[in-house]
Amino acid sequence: MSGTRAPRLPTEDRVVDEGVIGPTGRFPRGKMHPSDTGEIVIAVGHTAAGKVVVEFGTEISWLGLDPTDAIVMALELKRHAEVARREATGA
Repeated sequence: MSGTRAPRLPTEDRVVDEGVIGPTGRFPRGKMHPSDTGEIVIAVGHTAAGKVVVEFGTEISWLGLDPTDAIVMALELKRHAEVARREATGA
């Protein structure tokens, strides 16, 4: 991949190491659609201001997930939302 990477968003709690976020160029479960550009490693985190952040490491038009990956992502979003709310409100 050429070009510049997107700037890192400020998160306190990363799910994956900073160096592996973004496209991998692989299609581990096959191509879902002709516009499919392949697997992408994402990070879910939160900011000190109480915002949940999903970092893709690149621009994307759509995201396709199998049911297990969708559940994992939903649980990570929920976990970070709960932590962000707790930290932002002090509760």
